[in-house]
Amino acid sequence: MRRCNSQYHIGKRAIIETLFISKYHKNICKDCMSVIRKKERTKNKERCRREQKEWRKHNAEHVKKKSKVYRNSEHGKKVRQMSYERNRKQKRAYDKNRRQNEPGVREKYNAANAKYRAAKLQATTSWFEIQKEQIELLYKEASRLTKETGNLYHVDHKDPLQGKTICGLHCLENLQVITALENWKKKNKQVN
Repeated sequence: MRRCNSQYHIGKRAIIETLFISKYHKNICKDCMSVIRKKERTKNKERCRREQKEWRKHNAEHVKKKSKVYRNSEHGKKVRQMSYERNRKQKRAYDKNRRQNEPGVREKYNAANAKYRAAKLQATTSWFEIQKEQIELLYKEASRLTKETGNLYHVDHKDPLQGKTICGLHCLENLQVITALENWKKKNKQVN
């Protein structure tokens, strides 16, 4: 007969079938062990965080795999959706602030947004991922020119994605940096 030796069962000395046996704690039931560990975590928060961070670093593949499984589970999707609904205004304000103030974020956002629109129109090429960095550089160039000159610059599709007579692709060869005024005048037309 095995009994739990922890202070939490003094008086009762519960008979336990599943005992937790470790280097430091002998003959302690799992319930008592979880109470002991919780107390240790509250006492040593910084050490526990450091140990968790180290463990995650050394087991990155395992953590990535488990996270992916959780994210794709029904519960994970539901939790993410609820979190988004709860914090929608703060998230949008945070994203807007980042786009306006952090260097390079707006250009990446614009490039991703253009890719999204192009994908909706099925105008993205198979070699887009290879050109992604160069396309982002075009958006950075437009942003730089806007700051330097004070005039608004856009990254334009030479052959429009939704033209009446032609439909261009979202690729490096079809992009150019022009002023916003020129872009607005051009609309969905091809300029030779």
